[in-house]
Order: sequence, then structure tokens, then C-alpha cells
Amino acid sequence: MTKQVGQPEVDVDRLAKTYPGGTEAVRGISFKVRAGEVFGLLGPNGAGKSTTIGMLTTAIIPTAGRARLAGFDVTTQPIAARLISATVTQDPAVDRALTGRRNLQIHARLWGARAAGTRISQVTEAFGLGDILDRPVGSYSGGQRRRLEIARALLSRPRVLFLDEPTVGLDPRIRHELLDLIGGLAACGDTTVLLTTHYLDEAERLCGRVAIMHKGRIAGLDSPQALRRRLGDQIIEVRADGRPIGGPRGPARLRAGRRRRVHRRPDRHRPGPGRRGHPRAGRRHRSGPARRADQHQAAHPR
Repeated sequence: MTKQVGQPEVDVDRLAKTYPGGTEAVRGISFKVRAGEVFGLLGPNGAGKSTTIGMLTTAIIPTAGRARLAGFDVTTQPIAARLISATVTQDPAVDRALTGRRNLQIHARLWGARAAGTRISQVTEAFGLGDILDRPVGSYSGGQRRRLEIARALLSRPRVLFLDEPTVGLDPRIRHELLDLIGGLAACGDTTVLLTTHYLDEAERLCGRVAIMHKGRIAGLDSPQALRRRLGDQIIEVRADGRPIGGPRGPARLRAGRRRRVHRRPDRHRPGPGRRGHPRAGRRHRSGPARRADQHQAAHPR
């Protein structure tokens, strides 16, 4: 299928997914991603990001709506959609017992990558894997393993690359190094990238546009800078003992120009020493039999 001028690489139209039991994970979302664009799905856990990626990669069958990758319908043409895309999932998908090179060779063979040896050299050099390529993957650090997974996904020269929370579980230094690599990939413009994240700084650093997902819906879609301007910068979050104030509705936020007095009730069930000034402060709680034994000893001293 030849690519039409102006046709989006990813075209999502009222896509929805309801799981057995009535759980609506995705509720009729729509968006388009241009060729060469880096597009982000931003939101907390449970917002529907991974389910959306699952439907776009043909791993999950949509309940309603339509999605196309480079013109191929993910429901009626799943094989064609897979052939022009690649996915890096949250969970490790490489064989830890094999070397990095062997993982890449097997993947290249399965996907029919052209000039596999040359392509493996290209991606390993780009991702700084040359020195560790012949070691078992089980000896890799988390960041090294993540780089190997992204390099593996690029072997087939996909038109669309899906990255599902690519930096999850990485320490800050490794995370920033990986973001640099993904940013370099995005700068080339040869591959359309759709990534999910719950880090706003990742979205700002990598994405041209971001869709904010909340409870299965898109709450906002624009550039990261435009979305931040809408939110403003005059929000105060009040916490007590590390817990947000406000109960199940979330933290109490105080906007500029408004005052709110926050009263904190004493914790009547705090373990250990009693409250300061209380006649029983410092006494440990004892069971009924032990307490009666203490009272008997006090009434009949030896």
C-alpha cells in the first residue's frame, strides 16, 4: 500500500476498549500523528495509555472505533500493521540467557531485516552497545537492557515505533542518558514515535505534541508548552506527614489570592508513646490479662 500525501502515520478515531466485567479502559479517543512526529500519551497509572498502545500494536482487540498505522487497519489488517511498526513494552522482552548479539540476530531473522549484519552494527553503535554485545543479557544493567530492546526494535526499520514507558524503573542518571538516545532518534525524523509516560519532563523534552489521558479519555491535546500555560504556575499543594490533605478527592490546592486554614486533628491511634501531656503518655498498651496482673501487684505489694 503506497503512502498518500498528507496521510497521518497513526490515525485513531473514537477508539474504545471495555474489558469483561464492564471496565472501560479507553473511552472513545481520537488523535492523529504525523509522519516523523514524536507524540506522547501522558497520564497516571490506570489512565488507559498501555491499553491504547495494546490496541495500536494489535495485541488487544478494540471494542469500538478504528485505528490505522500508515493506512493499515489494526483490526482488519493486523499483519500489515505489524510489519511497518515495532514495540518496546514496559516489561523486558529479551532472552537473558543469550548474548545481546544473539538476541539481535534472532530478531533480525524473524522480521526478515535486510543486510542483518550491517544493520546490527549500525544500531549497536548508535546505542553504545558494542562493548557488551557478546555478554549474556542477564549481566546487563537495567539501562543497558533497555537500550538493547530499543535497538532490537529498530532493526526492521519500522515506520512507527511504540515506546511504552521506556524509562520506568531506571535510576535518574540512566534515565537521562536514555532520553538523550531517544531524542537523537526523534531528531532524525525517519521514524514516527508514539510513547507513553507519566513524567511531564519526558513529554516536554521529547514530544512535539502530547495527549493527556485521564480515566480512559483525552483531557487535553497540544504541545507540552501550551498545556503548561493552561495549567498555570500558582498552585500550592499542602501535605501533612507526607499524606495529601483532602481525603479521597486528593490534595487540597490553594490558588493565589485565596486563603484556607487547614486544621489537622491529632492522631488518636498513634502507636508507641501517648500524646504529649496525656497522663498515660509513654505507657505501652498491654493486653487484658497482663493489665490485671499489674493491678493485682500494685494492690498487694510484696
